[in-house]
Amino acid sequence: MRVAKALAPNLRRPGLSTFWEDKMMTRGLSVMVALAFVGMASVAARADRSPREAATCKSAYGTTECGYGCLAAYGEVKCAARPGGMCKAAYGEIVCWDEPQRRHHGHERAVQGADCLSAYGKTECGYGCKAAYGEVRCGRRAGATCTAANGEIACGFGCIAAYGELRCASRPGGHCVAAYGEVTCSR
Repeated sequence: MRVAKALAPNLRRPGLSTFWEDKMMTRGLSVMVALAFVGMASVAARADRSPREAATCKSAYGTTECGYGCLAAYGEVKCAARPGGMCKAAYGEIVCWDEPQRRHHGHERAVQGADCLSAYGKTECGYGCKAAYGEVRCGRRAGATCTAANGEIACGFGCIAAYGELRCASRPGGHCVAAYGEVTCSR
């Protein structure tokens, strides 16, 4: 009890009996110790998350740019604005793309798995990219795929080509069905 009284002097309440006073001191100390452990666990949980990608600076052609995934080509320097972003040089230009940020328990995190594709003199960045029919397209959401059929490219989820149509659901977990001469997709 002496340790509890020494460590938690502010928990003393005048007018309480010695038994209840000691009981409150012990509980107060237990609560403080529990809160300290919760605080340490919270710090440890944050440390376990992958560290944020550090911004870098690139200097070339008499100019310096800072950001993420920086690239120098064709007499210019460009960088993406957010962690997880990327740049690609093709066909005489640099295209930079920033991955969308997703909220996860109050903290922003970058979504992984994006890529850039260059074809037909164009560069696009995103998810599940596809080049066909003189076009380059990429999905805008993680997990999206792009499908080429019937002279067009569509990007999304659960894509189906049937009856001369190509359709994709717009959300993860969505799907499409071909029936009765038409293609219908979940929203």
